[in-house]
Amino acid sequence: MTSRPTIRRFAPVRLNATNLTVAALLCALVEVMMVALYEDVSHWFLLPLFVCGVLCAADGVEWFRGRMDVYDPIGLIGLFGFHFFFLSPLLYVAWDGKMPYVIPPPDWRPWLGMMAALNAVGLVLYRATRNWFSGSPRRAAAVRRVSAWELDSKRFANVLAVALLVTLAAQVFVYMRFGGIGGYIESYESRRSAPLGNTGGGFAGMSYVFAISESFPILVVMGYAAFVVSRRKRPGWLSVLGVLTVFFVLQLLFGGLRGSRSTTIFALVWAVGIMHFLVRPMPKKLLVGGVVAMLAFMYVYGFYKSLGRKAVSALQEGVALDELEKRTGRSLETVLLGDLSRCDVQAFFLYRLTDGQADYEYALGRTYVGAVALLIPRAIWPERPPTKKKEGTELIHGRERWSRGQSDTRVYGLAGEAMLNFGIWGVPLIFLVPAMAAGRVRRWLYDWTSLPLVDMRLLMLPFLIRLSFTLLSSDSSNLVFAIFKTGLVPAMVTLLGSRRRVVDAAHLRDALPGGERPLAPLPAGTTARGSAAAGPVA
Repeated sequence: MTSRPTIRRFAPVRLNATNLTVAALLCALVEVMMVALYEDVSHWFLLPLFVCGVLCAADGVEWFRGRMDVYDPIGLIGLFGFHFFFLSPLLYVAWDGKMPYVIPPPDWRPWLGMMAALNAVGLVLYRATRNWFSGSPRRAAAVRRVSAWELDSKRFANVLAVALLVTLAAQVFVYMRFGGIGGYIESYESRRSAPLGNTGGGFAGMSYVFAISESFPILVVMGYAAFVVSRRKRPGWLSVLGVLTVFFVLQLLFGGLRGSRSTTIFALVWAVGIMHFLVRPMPKKLLVGGVVAMLAFMYVYGFYKSLGRKAVSALQEGVALDELEKRTGRSLETVLLGDLSRCDVQAFFLYRLTDGQADYEYALGRTYVGAVALLIPRAIWPERPPTKKKEGTELIHGRERWSRGQSDTRVYGLAGEAMLNFGIWGVPLIFLVPAMAAGRVRRWLYDWTSLPLVDMRLLMLPFLIRLSFTLLSSDSSNLVFAIFKTGLVPAMVTLLGSRRRVVDAAHLRDALPGGERPLAPLPAGTTARGSAAAGPVA
C-alpha cells in the first residue's frame, strides 16, 4: 500500500469489468449484512442505493488498486461518495436517524430511495462527462511547450516573510480585540448560546480579518515545501510528521478555537497534499490512518463545539464519553450522518416539494447570487441578496419563520441547493458541476506533476482537489466563503513568489544548471540528488 507518485501519464478513468465486479460485490455484501442486522432496512430503496454505491465504489477500487495518484480527485470523490450516497442513507434507516426541529415524513425510506434514484441519474451523468472536461490526452501529448510556474527563491522568501508577518499581526489583533485567547473562546461560547438567527458573539464583520490571520499555518507549510524544493533533498519522515504536527497546533490557534472543525480538517488535507506533491509522496496507509484520526478528531471536537471550555474540563476530570454524548447530543452517529452526510435534509426537501403542502417558490438561481454577494461588505451593499438560508428556512419551516428574523443554519449540499432553486429535476443536472471540477483539476494534477521542473502551482493544487470532492456536501455560500477566506492569501503568495517560464521538454535538461533534474521527479524514498525520467508534457 505505497503511493504511486511516479504515475504522471494522464489517462481517462473508465468503468472496467474488474472495478465494477468488486464494487458490485462489496455493495451487495454491505446490503445483505444490513438487512440481516436491521429489519427496517429491507425495502425497495436498497435498489437505487445499490446503483449509487457501485458507481462510486468503482472509482474507489481504482484508487485502492494504485492506478491513480493518491490525491486524484476522481478517486477521492469515489471514496467520499461511497459513504455520502450509499452508506449514510443505509445507516440513517438502520439507526433510526432523526432530523431535528421538523415534522418528519411517516417513513423515510421512500424519500431516501427516490433521492437515491435522482442521485444515480446524476452520477451516471457525472461519469459520462468528467473525461470530456479533462480534455483529450492525444491532443495534449502533442503539446511540447507549456507555461510553468517556477520557484523564484529570493522573491518567494521576501513575499512569504511579509505575508507571515502580516498574518501573524492580524491574529495578534484578533486576540487583543477579544481580550486574549480566553476572551476569544468566551466570544465563541456566547455565539453558540445566541438565539436562532442572531450571529452574536462579536465575530460579525470579522471575515476579512480572518481571511488574513488564519492563513498563517498554511503559509508555514508552503515555506517549508519551498525550502525543500530549493534544497533539492528530501527530508526524512520524522521531519515531515513534525512539521504536520506543528501545523495542526497552529491551525487550532489560528481559527480552530472558533469551533469550526472543517477549518482544521480541510487545512490538514491541504497541508498533507503539499507534502505529497512537493516534499515526500504519501503512502496510502498513512492517508487511511489520517482519515481514521480525522473522524476521531471530529467526534471529540464536537464536544467543544457544543460546550466550549466545559468540554475540555469534563475530559480532564475523566467524564465518560457517553455522558458527554448525552449532554451535547453529539456522537459518532452525528459525525457520520450529520457532518458527513446530507441524506436527511435532501430527502426532506424532496418530501416537502412533492407532498403538495409546501408554500414555496423556487429561487431560480437567487441562492447562488446571494453566495457571490457575500464577497461585498454590507457597508457597501447593505441590502445584498440573502443566501440559501432564506429559501431553506422557508421550505423547511415556512415563510413566517424567515419573516420573523429566524433562519435555518443547516448545510443542504449541492443537490439540496439545486432543489431550492430548480426543483427535483435540477438534481441530476447539478452533477455536471463536480464533473467539471474533477475533470479539470485531475488534468492539472497530471499536467503539473509531469513537468520536468517543480511547478509552484502544486502549492495550491491540494486546495483545488479539496474543493472538488467537498462540492457534494457543500452549499454555494460555503464554497465562496472557503475560496475567499482560505485560498486568497496563499494564492497571492504563490503568484508573486513564482516566475513564469515556457518549458520545452526536449531541451530543459540541458538548460538546468549542471544538467540536474529538480526534486519533483525523484522516485519515492530518494534522499539525495538524483534524476528520473519525466513523463510527457501536456
